[in-house]
Formats: sequence, structure tokens, C-alpha cells
Amino acid sequence: MVTVLEPLLSREIQAAIDNADLAAFKKLMDENEVDASSFLYASSRKIAYPLINRALSQDLTNKNFVDRLEIARLLLDKGADPNMTAPNGMSAMAHLLHIHQFLGATKRVDHDVYLFTMLFTSELVIRYNADVNIALRSQYTLLDEVICQYQIYHERSISQMEKVTFEIIDRMLKRGARWTRTIDHSKFKELTGLMLKHRNSRTGYVAPELPEPPFDTLFDRDDAAKLWEAWNQKESGAYSCLQAVRRLHYRAYYHANWSFDQDDVNAIETLTGSFNGMEKDKRKAALSDLKKLSVPQKNLLGLKSEYEKGLFIKNKEILPMKPVYDDAVYQRLYLACLLN
Repeated sequence: MVTVLEPLLSREIQAAIDNADLAAFKKLMDENEVDASSFLYASSRKIAYPLINRALSQDLTNKNFVDRLEIARLLLDKGADPNMTAPNGMSAMAHLLHIHQFLGATKRVDHDVYLFTMLFTSELVIRYNADVNIALRSQYTLLDEVICQYQIYHERSISQMEKVTFEIIDRMLKRGARWTRTIDHSKFKELTGLMLKHRNSRTGYVAPELPEPPFDTLFDRDDAAKLWEAWNQKESGAYSCLQAVRRLHYRAYYHANWSFDQDDVNAIETLTGSFNGMEKDKRKAALSDLKKLSVPQKNLLGLKSEYEKGLFIKNKEILPMKPVYDDAVYQRLYLACLLN
């Protein structure tokens, strides 16, 4: 049974986590007898964060990283499930790897922060038995992400971090972790030798299946019937637009909000092209809704890694980034597609 905290207690605990106030966090947990597997309060469906995910989903700094990781360790020791997924579809380990990569892209913390972040990843794999094949936010697996970090540390001759990540890879492989990345045998001989022992664990990525469009639940009977008719006309422009909205709707509920793949970019481009061809009054309203699903590229591109920047090279104006959980937005977008 999922326990969602009361709003006031939830705000206090969230503040303690975000401020890395370990003493306040312990006090709140003990005095209120909070279950470590509880979720923070959320007013909308499917956007409640498990406490452990919240503890590992925010930026770490030179000053707060020890207490932030200690809060996460306390939760795990009290029975928090490291495999619970947040609204963005990511597990605790996926969040931690994301933070590790983000810190590397921004280059603004001391070596100890990188080291202890990766050591905590090792704890999740070894001590807390985290699921090493849980779904991730892109075409890559959790092991792929660790392999990527190992390659970076190897090429930069950061021996301590290279050793830690290599040991994590070894542990993950022994537990049946799967990977998709291609490894340069001439550059990474030690890693190649390790991976060859587990060559059968290499796998292709299988994208999650999109659910059927929620026309029946979002609209009255007449509108739902029209939308289903348009949806079943596979060759129509309306079908392409409805499919793009469905893609973004699905993604907002189930995927991370920090790395859109090419299919998501294509969905944005499909809708933008469609709405630009509408009559002026309809176009204005439809594009306004579409912009709620995105943010100006100039405000975010500097925060992206080189790999992620490459994903958006074709899209010069908007960078899809911000999931919207309001069904009313998608309802208006679906209707705009139908009316076009």
C-alpha cells in the first residue's frame, strides 16, 4: 500500500531534504513515525515522489552532498525500496547517475562529490540490491551510463574514479545487467576483457509501448467518437498530429524531463508545423498550449551535455523539456488537431 504524506508534513520533510538538513529530517521522520517508503504529497495524479527518489534527484554541492547522501542512506536502511520509480519513470539509481553526469557537465564541484556519488551507486548495487535492469529515460540502460562514465575517467586518467566505476560495472554484470553501448576495444582493453565474459548480456533497447489515446476519458461521447474516427484514419494529417500529442502526453507522465529523444523532438516539430498552418485565431491558442510543453532553447542549452545538445541540433527554436501534467492542456491540443 502506498503511503502519501499529509501536505504540511510533506512540505516540512521535502524542505529538510532539499536543504540537506539531516537533523531536521531525522526528527521529522522519528516524531511522525514516517514509513521510509512514503511518497511526498502531490495534488495531481502520478506526480508524487517517493522520499528516496527525492533525496537523490536534486543537485549536489560541495557543502550539501554528505548530508544528502546520508538522508538517502537513512531511508534505505529503514526499508525504502530503491526500485520505486518517480513520476519521470526513473529509479533512485537512475537519479543518482543523472546527478553524477550533470555535475560532470557543469564542472563546479570538488572531486569528493564525484567520488562519493559513484560510491553510493556502488552501495545501491551491492548492499541495497537495486534493480540493475530497471527502465531508464533513453535508449541506454543503467549499465550503459556507468560504462560511459568509466570511459571518461579512463581517458582523463582519473584513476580513483576509473577504479570505482570499473568495480561497479563488474558487480552489475555479475548480477545480470544488460548493456547496448559499443566499446572501442583498442582504447578500453581492460573493460573489453570484462565485457567479453558477459557478452550474452548485450541487448537491444525495447521502447515502452504507448498506451491507447485517452479519448474516452478526456472528452464527452461525441468528441471522443470524432477523435477515434480521426485516429483510425492512419493516413490523415489529423492522425499524425494526434499521434504526436499522444507521444508527448505519455512522456509527460512516464518519462524524465531532462532528456528528450528524437521521437519527442519530432512530435514537437509535427505539432508546430500543423499549428502554423491553422487560421490565425486557432493557431495562437494551439501554439500557446504547445509552448507549455517546452522552454526557450537559449535558457537551457547551456545546461546540456554535448551528447544531449546533439539530439536537438535540428530544432533551433524550442527545446522540449518541461512535462505538463494538466490533462486540460492535452485536451485542447487534441481538439486543435481534430479541428485543423
